[in-house]
Amino acid sequence: MVLVDCQSLRKVSYQITMDILISLLLVILVYLMIAYSLRWLEVSNQPGYLEEHPHWNYWPLGFREIGLFLLEYVYMTIHLVMLIVDYISIPLQHIFQPIPISSDDSRTVILIHGYMMRAGTMWWLKFRLRQPGRRVYLFSYSPPWKGITNFAIQLKHKVDSILSQQPGGKVDLVAHSMGGLVCRYYLTQLGGYERVEHLVTLGTPHQGSKLWSFAIWKCGKEMRPESPLLKTLQADDHYLSHLQITSIYTNFDELVIPQQAAELPYTWVKNKPVSGLGHVGLLFSPKVFRLIEEALADTSASI
Repeated sequence: MVLVDCQSLRKVSYQITMDILISLLLVILVYLMIAYSLRWLEVSNQPGYLEEHPHWNYWPLGFREIGLFLLEYVYMTIHLVMLIVDYISIPLQHIFQPIPISSDDSRTVILIHGYMMRAGTMWWLKFRLRQPGRRVYLFSYSPPWKGITNFAIQLKHKVDSILSQQPGGKVDLVAHSMGGLVCRYYLTQLGGYERVEHLVTLGTPHQGSKLWSFAIWKCGKEMRPESPLLKTLQADDHYLSHLQITSIYTNFDELVIPQQAAELPYTWVKNKPVSGLGHVGLLFSPKVFRLIEEALADTSASI
């Protein structure tokens, strides 16, 4: 009787697990279909688009686009699995805290995640960036419904904690999506420009994104075009003119709409567009990894 009960329990557990997995995959698929549909509406309404695309071929969907959509679907699924693993491992993260090692010869890089994510979603990027003479830290800000100001204060505490082991040193920041805005707030409003040498952003909506017109939580609303927070950042961006700043973005981004909103329109910023990647794909692309390495190695004087 006990054996039968155990077998029944395993079957029920398996069925629940499969139902959750299938539901998650369907949610991701529906989300991407909606996001890319909104992106298409934006692209198709740009001046000159209909003249370049006859009415029987104005839908920008071919074999290449379908392939890129499926690739982003895979990347986003992996991204969310990493997020789930991160949440599950939170107790272990508190028990096994890494011990900072002071070294004047080491470069320090802090990775900052995007909207509603956690540090664990940046693990693959950390793995790719680790090398002798460089320390790479992950950083989580929370809770996700707070504002960018709150997240930037948490980032300041993280940087201060790391640099307390390395007096007079500086860090490099590599940020994905909203994490880039968190960095800009820290740099311009909290004095972080004095403690940072390089800033690299990946798919950050520097000028806002029309997609966030549907946002409910505070940080989402702050990413709307012309939001008060974005205007504050733009007014004080001159504090960043002596930093090495690189903005890497993609022409197939489903979250930054339009894609040009990921540019920082200053002569002292290196804007690096890439093709064939979605928003999450930026975290997994070898091409993007090379651009990040080039940006971190850049020691040229700012304009």
